[in-house]
Amino acid sequence: MLIFAIYNIAQMKVLKIIFFIITISVTTLFVVAFFIDSNYSVEESILIEKNKLEVFDYIKYLKNRNQYAYQPDLAQKIKTKYKKKDGRVGFTAIWKSESRDVESRKQKIVNIEYGKSIDYDVHILAPFESIGKSSFQVKALTDSTVYLTSQLTLIMKYPNNLSMLFLDIEKETEDKLHQELKKIKEIVEQQ
Repeated sequence: MLIFAIYNIAQMKVLKIIFFIITISVTTLFVVAFFIDSNYSVEESILIEKNKLEVFDYIKYLKNRNQYAYQPDLAQKIKTKYKKKDGRVGFTAIWKSESRDVESRKQKIVNIEYGKSIDYDVHILAPFESIGKSSFQVKALTDSTVYLTSQLTLIMKYPNNLSMLFLDIEKETEDKLHQELKKIKEIVEQQ
């Protein structure tokens, strides 16, 4: 009986040590998350062989995002909802998905400088909640060539910003923006 009691006491000490180590590790991660920069900004550009206004008239409609948004082979899992008139300040698009592989977002047009730029408020709902700003700028290089730039600046909420330690979110976002711009170029140049 004494041996069994000693064995149980030793076993409890090991469990307490394991619990203590796990608790300290998790606490440390949450404390570190307070000091991790939760902001990130990405910018990508592409040359498009098309008239400035033709490019602008395509990108000003937020509904067109369904044609070029980077959501690999998962578009059928996305539900969309719209508020107000597309192509105008105040228009809001909401893309929701039940799948964790597909980004859910809310995007609102907040400023349009016709032929030059469009600014958006962005709220990423999943997989990592964040808020920020997005924009397109169209710059004519010639009568038939434009430089289209897409910018995205996001603030990841605590403790989601902890994922920035383990994932290269900026690189992933750059790749997505680049793919979206390539798709816009392909669509617009074929019109």
